[in-house]
Amino acid sequence: MKTGMKQSKKIAITGGIGSGKTTVCNVIKNLGYNVFSCDEIYNKLLNNGVFTKDIAANFKNVVNIDGTINKIELANQIFSDNKKRLLLMDITNEKVINYAIKKMDLINDITFCEVPLLFENGYEKYFNNVIVVLRNLNLRINSVIERDKISKGEVLKRINSQYNYENGNFAKYYVTHNNDNIENLTHDIIKILDNIKK
Repeated sequence: MKTGMKQSKKIAITGGIGSGKTTVCNVIKNLGYNVFSCDEIYNKLLNNGVFTKDIAANFKNVVNIDGTINKIELANQIFSDNKKRLLLMDITNEKVINYAIKKMDLINDITFCEVPLLFENGYEKYFNNVIVVLRNLNLRINSVIERDKISKGEVLKRINSQYNYENGNFAKYYVTHNNDNIENLTHDIIKILDNIKK
């Protein structure tokens, strides 16, 4: 961990699906900072059965024989029905963000957290600042197709269900563009980190 830093700052990392949030998190982690992930926390709580009862009561055919949640079926349901997507957010999001903030509070330093649905939920209020990861739409689409093995139509459905990053106003936040190679992205992130530490 970086020495000589006694600032206690919480920085959110967000962006649309396929923008490269995890890549940015890995760059920051490799530079020696504490980085949390709401997706990892969600999966941890999901695997611990924290949400299982409420999800099973509200979504059909999403519980496997062993009692775990079928994440693929759950994703199919929430991205094809906005009401179901909002319902899942109601069930899970507050527990996830509260868990993340408690973890960050334990560290007297600059900490980062990847928060996929930051603006949708108004969670920017919990953080000192935000790093917004932007990426060319076609690159986002191709990335998700390759990662999740789904059709372009399915990707667009997921993109359209999220905050409109193509037209967002991020003037008061840090912005990085993930359209180039990892070297340029790392250079950009280092500049942002230098500003955060000031």
